[in-house]
Amino acid sequence: MKISLSLLTTSAFCLLGALSQTSCSSGGYAVTTGPGPGYAYGPGYPVSAWNTSGFYGGAAYYRGASWNNSGSYHNSRGGSASWDDGSGSASGWRGGSASWGGGSGSATGWRGGTASWDDGSGSWHAWVRLISSTHARMSTIRAYAASSAKGTLEPFEFDPGDLAPEEVEIKVSYCGICHSDLSMLDNDWGMSAYPFVPGHEVAGTIVALGREAKGLKIGQRVGLGWSASSCLSCPQCLSGDHNLCATTQATIVGRHGGFADRVRAQWTWVRPLPEALDLTKAGPLLCGGTTVFAPLLINGISPTARVGVIGIGGLGHMALQFANKWGCEVHAFTTSDSKAEEARRFGAHYVHNTRQDHALKPLTGRLDLILSTINVPQDIPGLLGTLAPKGRLHVVGAVLEPMAVPALGLIFGQKEISGSPTGSPETIDAMLAFSARHGIAPMTEHFPMSRVNEAMDRLRSGQARYRIVLENDWND
Repeated sequence: MKISLSLLTTSAFCLLGALSQTSCSSGGYAVTTGPGPGYAYGPGYPVSAWNTSGFYGGAAYYRGASWNNSGSYHNSRGGSASWDDGSGSASGWRGGSASWGGGSGSATGWRGGTASWDDGSGSWHAWVRLISSTHARMSTIRAYAASSAKGTLEPFEFDPGDLAPEEVEIKVSYCGICHSDLSMLDNDWGMSAYPFVPGHEVAGTIVALGREAKGLKIGQRVGLGWSASSCLSCPQCLSGDHNLCATTQATIVGRHGGFADRVRAQWTWVRPLPEALDLTKAGPLLCGGTTVFAPLLINGISPTARVGVIGIGGLGHMALQFANKWGCEVHAFTTSDSKAEEARRFGAHYVHNTRQDHALKPLTGRLDLILSTINVPQDIPGLLGTLAPKGRLHVVGAVLEPMAVPALGLIFGQKEISGSPTGSPETIDAMLAFSARHGIAPMTEHFPMSRVNEAMDRLRSGQARYRIVLENDWND
């Protein structure tokens, strides 16, 4: 079996010729032992006998009469890793261990976890926290799942299988609840599969990287939103519109989501979180925040534009903040006077109660963009009347009923109606940076994940103000 020594750093290759001992970097060292001369291992270098140890106070070494015969390998930062192609063990990284036995043996893993492989008996066990191999098997993931539409979320465990080359595994610290989680739980869109694990507003830290994952590192704070993978090769992906890829897979469609202790996604969609963002509130930005931020970019909205936001709820309260910090004149549309003062605190300059007669008349021909965040039918002719020439009504709330659109309302004034899903990885990064710079954050309520059904009921009742965030309380 081919052996990769990619885990060895340059300090492992301090051996040359018949040197008996060579000191290496960061407090480690390397020596040669065994019958006959020792050699540095590398392309074109045979190994007669080799024993190295070093790297950040840990140890790494191979020994044996010949390469691929017998020996061991120990590695960095107080952990160890060994290789023995005949019989033996390998132990691993940062206080954990990983071992490999070609004939019989074991492999134990990373950061206090364990993972083992035995070519003879065929076992490979994983309790892994740091890994970069498609051979890796992770421990069981604990989650909350429903077994049927509108069902109660119950504790659920599943084997995620091998970590794919492009995948990243995130330890979930917090996960927001989006109304889309309710829609998928209830199968309102006809594409839910059960058992169903909701959750697509994840904030946490990376615990595992596939070997082809790029631009990320173990322990990094990251977020994951609605999308979990895309093809990376179609015209949409290549032009930066990954969210429009025909094969984009949602985090909770055909895969298990973030109401869990860990979740996986393609590296492209796992986005670093700026240090200025509060991890406890970051999750809702990944889906809801991106959803209402993207239209400002898509439609080329200028900082002098007049922008209306329909709905002061989970999406709308973030939209008001983005539009205000963008520099726009901001108008909030609500059906409740009780939200007027709160809407102003979020950034609205004007608040309009659409249940009042003639509430829209003073706005005739004034607004450049109206962003609709609600999922109920609306007065489309009246809203089109408030748009300025070339104005746009942009829909992000998933209204299931068809819209009644008067053709003349569009033709005269050259007005438009459009919509968009969440956003590309680039858009997510821009939204996160903008939020960090301007102090934008959702208003949140918090529940331990073990009380997930209570939290879902609160969202369903319409009482949430304005996003609910679950805190992972699984015991490690």
